[in-house]
Amino acid sequence: MLARARASSWKTDEERDALLESIALRRLGTPEDIARAVVFFASEEAGWITGQTISVDGGHWMLG
Repeated sequence: MLARARASSWKTDEERDALLESIALRRLGTPEDIARAVVFFASEEAGWITGQTISVDGGHWMLG
């Protein structure tokens, strides 16, 4: 699913480069990036965290 979304997200290298420029980490996220956040919040280490919204987006909205 991710590969299909990536392939259809841009038509040119310039579009891809523009997207990467808008992400602070300068790379696309992976399923593993999301999984790490999910595992953390399901763990005891996150046992005192409540009612938070966490962006797992590589800093995409920081540069907006």
